[in-house]
Amino acid sequence: QLDTVLSLQRSGSGGVLEAVQWDNFCRNLGVWRGSFATYDHNLQLKDERPSLLTLESIADQSMATLTLRRWQPDHEMRQVISSIGRQDIFFSSGAFSKGPMQVAPAMVFAAEYAFVGADRRHRLVLLTDSAGQFTSTVLMRECRDGSAATHRPPLTAQQLLGPWNGVQETLSSGSNALIQEACSLVLDQNQLEGLRFLPDAGGFRIPSQISYREGFAVEAWWLASPTRLERLVRRYDHGGAWRCSLHQQLER
Repeated sequence: QLDTVLSLQRSGSGGVLEAVQWDNFCRNLGVWRGSFATYDHNLQLKDERPSLLTLESIADQSMATLTLRRWQPDHEMRQVISSIGRQDIFFSSGAFSKGPMQVAPAMVFAAEYAFVGADRRHRLVLLTDSAGQFTSTVLMRECRDGSAATHRPPLTAQQLLGPWNGVQETLSSGSNALIQEACSLVLDQNQLEGLRFLPDAGGFRIPSQISYREGFAVEAWWLASPTRLERLVRRYDHGGAWRCSLHQQLER
């Protein structure tokens, strides 16, 4: 069984884990053209706006600039990025998971997930209200500008059924290492219960009610091709504290 420690220790500012996270983050560099589509809790489309996101490295790749433009109505955001926050977990493919480190009473829960292909990014934000009830999702379908990449059809349960094998990376609370190991799934209808399906071969699973008093997991799925499945999971314990984040890359 494959069992590899991708980074061994955190040695203060600029440690090994931080360096690995930054390298993984840089797999998202480029110009990404797509759209932001907002869906309500019943997955009814409420709004969709075209977008252009530019992520460029500067200062010998020690910093990056992010520029996001959206239209109808026009909106532009600029940001300089020099470090990766503890709430942001980047995996070796460039896929990432962002979310709170602690769930608290009367808190709006927001988590972002992103999958990265050669010329594709599939991103998803899941939101609750202050009572912890799922309210909406924002789906961002992006292609590298100038590429021939296209979006995929909506995901269906039938496409997921059966055996999958691949590699899982996990970063756990209190750990200074991103662990990689072999993994496998055999999916049936019971294991897909609660999974909700999206355009561009995406899916997600979130409790109808999030509570800081109960352990829970929030997941995003992406069928990058008919034979390649990716899955991102954030897990929280019974006290509402972030426990771990993992990324699975699976194939038929």
